[in-house]
Amino acid sequence: MNYFDDADAGFIGAYRKESTEEITINLDYLATPHLEKREVILVDPMLATGKSFIRAVNEIVSRGIPKHLHLAALIASPEGIEYIKKNLKLPYTLYTFSIDEHLDDHFYIVPGLGDAGDLSYGEKI
Repeated sequence: MNYFDDADAGFIGAYRKESTEEITINLDYLATPHLEKREVILVDPMLATGKSFIRAVNEIVSRGIPKHLHLAALIASPEGIEYIKKNLKLPYTLYTFSIDEHLDDHFYIVPGLGDAGDLSYGEKI
C-alpha cells in the first residue's frame, strides 16, 4: 500500500487444510471492493500447490470479473505454476523471485521458506 496509496485494498483469509493425500483450501474471510474490469493484485508469500490462488480467484469473481490478475509470490514451485496454468481461465501475470525445486510429500516447497507463509499472522490454533 506504500506504493499504490490510491488503490483500494481487500483481504482474503485462506489457509490450507492439510492431509497426506490432498490439500484443500479453507477460505474463511473475504473483504474486497467491487472488482469488475479492474486490475487486481493478489499476493501470497509462497505459491506451493497453486490451490490458494485458484480458490481466491474463484471467490473474488463474485465481486466482479477482473480485467487482469497480477499474482505475486516470493517463491513458487513448478507444480504450483503448472496448476495455475491449467486452472486459471482469466488473463493473468505471475511474478515470483524464485522457482524452487519441487514440492515434498507434505506439499511444502523444497527448499522453501519454512513457516514464513503459514505463520505470517501467528500460530494456527
